[in-house]
Amino acid sequence: DPIPVDSLNRMSLMKKSEAIYQIHFPSSTELLKEAKRRLVFDEFFYLQLGLLRRRIELKESKAPELFINKSRKGLVEKFLSLLPFALTESQKEVLYQIELDLSLSKPMSRLVQGDVGSGKTVVAIATLLIVVESGWQGALMAPTEVLAHQHYITLCKWLPQLHVTVELLTGSTSSKERKRILTDLANGNLKILVGTHALIEDSVSFCRLGLVVVDEQ
Repeated sequence: DPIPVDSLNRMSLMKKSEAIYQIHFPSSTELLKEAKRRLVFDEFFYLQLGLLRRRIELKESKAPELFINKSRKGLVEKFLSLLPFALTESQKEVLYQIELDLSLSKPMSRLVQGDVGSGKTVVAIATLLIVVESGWQGALMAPTEVLAHQHYITLCKWLPQLHVTVELLTGSTSSKERKRILTDLANGNLKILVGTHALIEDSVSFCRLGLVVVDEQ
């Protein structure tokens, strides 16, 4: 049993060997319940250990310190000036925290949560523009083609005005278009690529990828 006895006692958990026996040949309903509880605990325990290991590895990894343009003439400021509304204080705070993370020499791993219509996409676009202005490329990945297309349409409202190139790559993209997109991506002419899980195929090669935004829906 990988869990120390004192820990099992503290959490009122059954020994693993007993849990395996009771899950197959339960002596009572209560013991079956306790066996399930122990085995479920193991699954979550190993999941947490894996996440902790990834977090430690992430902290030990190095990342380029992105240049944050504080000029009023920067891409982010130009983008915000195009919007028909002003950012909320919460949006400003999140964007400020992201800017701080991007300026550090370690990778950023951040979860942005909010209700539908709360402005997560606006924050994501502004963050992508920070990366582009720093000389890097950005990717925006969505779980479905419909959602990826919606994001692409949204980006196309603003990015052409800022002279920032953006393309859409999904499983439905034609061979001819795909070849053109991948060429522009590899040589650095394409700055932001939107798509589905097609973005993580082996044939997709970024020239200088600086940020990945994943819409988990």
